[in-house]
Amino acid sequence: MTSKKNGNGKCPKCATTPKSQECNNKRQALSQLKRKRWTTFKFLNEKQEEFYKELDKNIITLCTGPAGTGKSFISIYYALRQLASKETPIDGIILCRPLITVDNEGIGFLPGTLEDKVDPYMMAYWQIIEKLVGKAVFQRLIEGEVIKVIPVAFFRGITLDNKVVLYDEAQNSTS
Repeated sequence: MTSKKNGNGKCPKCATTPKSQECNNKRQALSQLKRKRWTTFKFLNEKQEEFYKELDKNIITLCTGPAGTGKSFISIYYALRQLASKETPIDGIILCRPLITVDNEGIGFLPGTLEDKVDPYMMAYWQIIEKLVGKAVFQRLIEGEVIKVIPVAFFRGITLDNKVVLYDEAQNSTS
């Protein structure tokens, strides 16, 4: 028997807000990701739509533009959608950006693991991913290493099969 919600979003039988689906592991997170409605969002201009379509047509796509134009958001949305798709072999997302502070302003020694040290640089990614898939799914995808961070310094010699690689802030890299 299914119960209908009343106008305030609560179940009329028990007057509680319905529980969000549990997400305790990588498998559940991927399952929720695949069931998510991945409707294309409303592009703010023609260039955003063109960039999204180029991502789908090419193996390697480069995009330049001023800050705040949606390059990272569109890239992450595309990568998550590919990960969720049953038609693609994509099984992971690799995030990379040069670990350079603004104007070479040092932030000092950071204790902890590699993840702890890289985390402050990945904040923009984390905010976008959490906004798109929710906190629980995001955390399980990170914990299950479906979404991984690999600093540029460690990329040499790595083979990445069936991954979407996002290399952001490339202008801060040296040739």
